Amino acid sequence: MIGRQRRRIVLVVLLALMVTTAMLVVLFLNAPAHRRIGGGGGGFGPELSGVVLAPAAPLSGGGPLDAAQIFEMQAPAVVLLAAVGDGTAIGSGFIVSPSGLVVTNYHVVAPATRGGGVAARLKDGRVVRVQRVVAVDARRDLAVLALAADGLPSVRLGDSDAVRPGEKVVVIGHPQFLDYTVSEGIVSGLRSDNTGYRYIQITAAISSGSSGGPVFDATGRVIAVTVMTLRTGQNLNFAIPVNDVRAILGRLGLR
Repeated sequence: MIGRQRRRIVLVVLLALMVTTAMLVVLFLNAPAHRRIGGGGGGFGPELSGVVLAPAAPLSGGGPLDAAQIFEMQAPAVVLLAAVGDGTAIGSGFIVSPSGLVVTNYHVVAPATRGGGVAARLKDGRVVRVQRVVAVDARRDLAVLALAADGLPSVRLGDSDAVRPGEKVVVIGHPQFLDYTVSEGIVSGLRSDNTGYRYIQITAAISSGSSGGPVFDATGRVIAVTVMTLRTGQNLNFAIPVNDVRAILGRLGLR
């Protein structure tokens, strides 16, 4: 009896995921091609204003937040992204401006940069078209997108230079289509690759589909962007420091 119930639950979940995917794909097929804008300067029009770059302090005005509080406060600003074009990709992203600016990994939207479309599913169930890819940094694996919506909930950005090993982190994303999954862990290390790029190593679980999602500190601010996991080890997960996101926004005239 229990086995049958489990099978039914699995089938219901798979059906829901198939419906969601179908909705996204239909929207992508009708989405216009995106215009890539370099990150060498300039700024956004009024419709892309309102990015909040705030110092790291508890959003609650009190002490550290637990994972449930962070999820309740910040999950509405996390989106499920899917790209269709030269291939397909599914990932996560987070809204950094009420006017619809989203940050994610470049590899999540790369298929659409060569012709195609990207769309985002919001926490309230709405599927919103991505108007354009505003900026990309392929080497750093970051992208900034503009949604065709405004008045959206948004996150606040912390300071990744202040992050220390042992600090608590919370990740919200969409691993394996399991939307709005929350995981908790700590910063397990601060790393650099052979090109000098920095990464924050975390124990909070991530998987395929988590890419581009936010890593929150105990104050509820984003300190990193999830990017990869080492499958040859156990719980070896990595994220891009949010100050790299700040640098891209700064080059675009958003301070």
